[in-house]
Amino acid sequence: MYVGQQHGKYGLATRDRVYAECRDAANATCQVYDPRDMDHKCGFATIHRSAIFCFKPGGDSPYRKGFYDAMLAGCIPVIFSLQNELVAPWFVPRGVAVRLSERKYGNGTFKALDVLRRIPSEEIARRQSIIRKHGHRLQYAVDDLGEEPDAVETLFVGALGLAHDLAALYEV
Repeated sequence: MYVGQQHGKYGLATRDRVYAECRDAANATCQVYDPRDMDHKCGFATIHRSAIFCFKPGGDSPYRKGFYDAMLAGCIPVIFSLQNELVAPWFVPRGVAVRLSERKYGNGTFKALDVLRRIPSEEIARRQSIIRKHGHRLQYAVDDLGEEPDAVETLFVGALGLAHDLAALYEV
């Protein structure tokens, strides 16, 4: 599934290719949604919940809201660079996103849908289980979640850990 539109100056070639591949997919194996054509933006959650994989090609920012929205809805993000994984690694558990080579995809070396079709159902279930287990890290809780940190606590703990790592690296 691909929710996206052509805008900005980054990642356009990949977004164009994903759009075309999804649009041309047989048997509705991939759906394309343009946010500008949707009457109500709340429909994104429903769309993401109905998909197994959600294409999240690079955009103008590595903090793309759609990347996190997809995971909150239980959809496995398909990315084409390390950007999303490296920006805030404490939010994205290892082994969740499917990362494809943007360069090879752009060169036509493979079709993304073919790669996704070859992922065994056990591997899909494993990734979905990780999303379920760590999804609380992506939401902003109204009440205290007890032992489970929400997005705010996850951010602070992750940033503090990074600060300690950098201090140790530079012997501050």
